[in-house]
Amino acid sequence: MREIKFRARNAGLPRCWVYGYFVVKNGECLIVNEDGEFKVIAGTESQYTGMKDRNGKEIYEGDLLSWGEYLLVCKWQQDNCRYSLYNTKSGRWAGFLDKHMVRDIRVVGDIYENKELLEADNVS
Repeated sequence: MREIKFRARNAGLPRCWVYGYFVVKNGECLIVNEDGEFKVIAGTESQYTGMKDRNGKEIYEGDLLSWGEYLLVCKWQQDNCRYSLYNTKSGRWAGFLDKHMVRDIRVVGDIYENKELLEADNVS
């Protein structure tokens, strides 16, 4: 069974990620973990996919992934109830994230901190 956890940008330290459970309490977005409750920036929450890249780094929704010559974005695809990979160059879905594909994928950033990687590709 995969580990259920989230990350989000800390509202007090915007360049810092906080990891744990995501909750909305009294209208505030929070990450809750063993260190307490942390107010986070709404819209930056991302769920862990349960998979790691070829270097052992956890892959989260919103991560930018290098796969050969392609830059892919990991997104939740509601229609298929799976994490999918969006090809930023073609503007098309490149397939589903699975345990066989991750051995060739490397996390190179995320859509929140690395917008410069997406500028020419028109991805949000």
